[in-house]
Amino acid sequence: MLETKKEPDIKGVLARFGKLLMNLYMWSAFYAFQGIAVKLILRGNTEGLWSDSWQRFLWGHYHMWFVFPILGFYLLLPILQKICENKVVIEYFLWLWLLTAFIIPIAASFLKLDWINTWIYKLNILIGYPGYFLLGYYLKKYPLSKKIQIPVYIGGVVGFLYIVTGTILQSYIQDIYCDSFFSPGSWNVFLYVTAIFTFFANRNEMNFGYSLVRKTARYSFVIYMVHPFFLEKLNMMGITTISFSSLFSVPVLTFLIFICSYAVAAVIHRIPYLNKWIL
Repeated sequence: MLETKKEPDIKGVLARFGKLLMNLYMWSAFYAFQGIAVKLILRGNTEGLWSDSWQRFLWGHYHMWFVFPILGFYLLLPILQKICENKVVIEYFLWLWLLTAFIIPIAASFLKLDWINTWIYKLNILIGYPGYFLLGYYLKKYPLSKKIQIPVYIGGVVGFLYIVTGTILQSYIQDIYCDSFFSPGSWNVFLYVTAIFTFFANRNEMNFGYSLVRKTARYSFVIYMVHPFFLEKLNMMGITTISFSSLFSVPVLTFLIFICSYAVAAVIHRIPYLNKWIL
């Protein structure tokens, strides 16, 4: 999407925006109002349900948060494409992003200069997801040399291990699940994501299971959107990751929910007319 063009495709951008917005609120309606009919049958009334449902419809189900930033990306595409026209300009943006999102905040926290982080936070247009968006394009357009890839992969492993061990230890200490190590503004996530981007940017095609990967990619939006439905229904039946040993429950439930979600996505993409609008 960031490949530069002679003329900005404003109509195409708005069409993408409209299609994603329609998909967002189609799924939002599904999750917001699915329980009303059931509760009407069980309770005989829907008092208080409609107002709550409209709020859930407006802001989407809990897992739809990422769609809102993507809507912003679609609107900014013509501008971001212009940034990507020139290697120097995109490198300038990425260096600004690295400085304001990672390097300066880490140094300020280490030196206990909290006022610097507060000041940097006010420059919020320079931090956050757009940097990752442009970074992925940059690593694909300008592949890293083999010598640089090695420390990038090492950093990715370190970042991944830090996420896992940090989450386990902090959750154990606080006696509650801690997700702060998954923040996109943390250095460990940056290292991990950069390694993942680099790995796929240097592979034009995967020899093993490539067709399955392509089909899964085609269905990925529906798979992601529908998977909480199966997760929540299993939880209502008392089937959770702590129902039995997590060494087995996590992979088994993950596989089961993925298969169910994949099946739903495959059926939806085969429904005439609907498959032209669904992502």
